[in-house]
Amino acid sequence: MLRDKIILIVSPQPWGKMFVSKHHYAIELAKKGNRIYFLEPPVDEKKSFIKMQSAAQFPSITLVQYSPSFNLNLRFHFRLLFDRLMRRQVNKICKKIGEKIDVLWCFETNLYSDLSWFKARINIYHVVDPVNSKYQIAAANSASIILSVSERILQPFKNSQSPKYFINHGIAGVYFQSAKNLLNNIVEYKRPETIQVGYVGNLLRGPVNYKMITQIILEHPLINFHFWGNDEIIKNSSLASKTFIQFLKDRENVILHGQKAPEQLVNEIKNMDAFILSYVFVEGESDQSNSHKLLEYLSTGKVVISSYVDTYKYHNPLVCMTKEKGDDEFPFLFDKIINELEEFNSSSLQKKRIEFALENNYVGHIHKIENLLESL
Repeated sequence: MLRDKIILIVSPQPWGKMFVSKHHYAIELAKKGNRIYFLEPPVDEKKSFIKMQSAAQFPSITLVQYSPSFNLNLRFHFRLLFDRLMRRQVNKICKKIGEKIDVLWCFETNLYSDLSWFKARINIYHVVDPVNSKYQIAAANSASIILSVSERILQPFKNSQSPKYFINHGIAGVYFQSAKNLLNNIVEYKRPETIQVGYVGNLLRGPVNYKMITQIILEHPLINFHFWGNDEIIKNSSLASKTFIQFLKDRENVILHGQKAPEQLVNEIKNMDAFILSYVFVEGESDQSNSHKLLEYLSTGKVVISSYVDTYKYHNPLVCMTKEKGDDEFPFLFDKIINELEEFNSSSLQKKRIEFALENNYVGHIHKIENLLESL
């Protein structure tokens, strides 16, 4: 089902240096002999265009970039008109591609209200973020299959006739290889003199629980806290994020590493004794259902201390989390895990975490999706 096909991947993120799930699926599908067209999000320029170019280092992946002839902000005010114009735009894109699309793999939930516009034989609607708008949910009606990284995200589609399946986040190649190496070299954990705790992710995102992270840093001055991810204040950054970043910069036990390429990051996070993830519920942005960084954490074998994440509620003690709506419990949970670090980082638990991460690889996910498509 997913070999030697023409596949159009519709992504809300452009092709760049930082790869997320859409890019990893594109790369692995290309390795299976598929010809991949990767439709990037539209750019807002004065002159409309559609252009295609090969992705660097991946000759069987063609990037499709476009600027529409209409204002993209129409979708917020005149959705019916926007849909009519976008349908015409899709026709132009398909004409530019010039080949019949076998599989449409759509990760974009905001721009294309009807997947049938692309005239593909199979339409995959792959939803990785919370949705709540009518047009986001309506797009599922034209899907051959709906996939999501959490059961909670699938809930708005309960009335859709299209089959719905959970497919977890995936682990990128560099983390997969690192995890395989670690699995063969697990040693009994010994508590170090200075504990190193890591956090990976964009520190400017609204759902980050600044209050809880601030509290544990203040309460543990002898623990070093490492942060990897975007920490550069920009013009429209919130006051809360500005205050938090300045707090981190002022603390002697905090190390800000900034954004790092995966090849570098994977080697640095291996030195951590524990990881933290603390998000609050934010409508439409964070539903506390899943996070891709958890697999990266688990690939090291070390314990993860987290706020509630629905997908992992049955995976204690691989991920140690607070109760749902129990964000204030986070500092107490942190204390408990740190006090019993040798138990939570035992060789057996390290092994289970690494094995779990390895099971969630993109090659395996594609194989599962192939089987699901075969059963349609």
